[in-house]
Amino acid sequence: MENILSASENSGTVKRVVVTQAGAGFVNPDDGFLDNKMDKVINEHTPINTKVAAFRPPLLSPHHAYCGAKAYCMSFLNSLKSRSPPLPFSIVQVIPGTVIGPSELHTTPHEAKASMDRMSQALLFNTPKAQYCFGFVHVEDCAKVHVEALDEVSVPDVDIPEWFIAGGTGEDGKGIEELWREVGEMVEREFEHEVGEGLFTVGRENWPVNMPYRVENEMTRRMVLGGGKFKSLVECVRDVAGWYKQLDQVEKENK
Repeated sequence: MENILSASENSGTVKRVVVTQAGAGFVNPDDGFLDNKMDKVINEHTPINTKVAAFRPPLLSPHHAYCGAKAYCMSFLNSLKSRSPPLPFSIVQVIPGTVIGPSELHTTPHEAKASMDRMSQALLFNTPKAQYCFGFVHVEDCAKVHVEALDEVSVPDVDIPEWFIAGGTGEDGKGIEELWREVGEMVEREFEHEVGEGLFTVGRENWPVNMPYRVENEMTRRMVLGGGKFKSLVECVRDVAGWYKQLDQVEKENK
């Protein structure tokens, strides 16, 4: 990251840098089980875990390294806002949820399933639960946030928040079981034939072990989506299921 910033400064032409971060910068791996109640809130001002940002080697696990690196980077970039002399460009930090959606890079069912996010895998194929999930976002919504964040008119320098939150907004009081049930019912209803044939096996209770947050990102939606909404988890998984179904059909036709 420091090399990217140095190159941007030396270029003399860069006006804004958009950086992808992660919700892992908000949590401490030493806290253990974080729960999956989705009763905590991630928004544009959720504070960094300062204890994690201070992690230094030797570290206890790769997860400690990941959380520590994210927290440190987020803290470091925020500190540059008060640098003297100031940077010749602005910095926008984006925190996405688990990115869900089709990928044109994968052209076979095997490749698609292997690269698929763990939430979709658990819902469509009854695979083991993901350990951590800090929200969710459709890949197209995630890309749009990153691109629109470059717009200095809709996102002027003086109004840049600590981070934009790219993720589907959870309803207050709606827990993971209800959210999971809605997706499972959609798969069984809209892909009834595929479920019957065994292409999909709905993971009714395979929600993530640690999913403590729901998203409140009115500022992000207003500034980079023109007030629009992020796709729901049902919409995200529907797109993945349709994509996988199509790849499976093409493969069978070519045999």
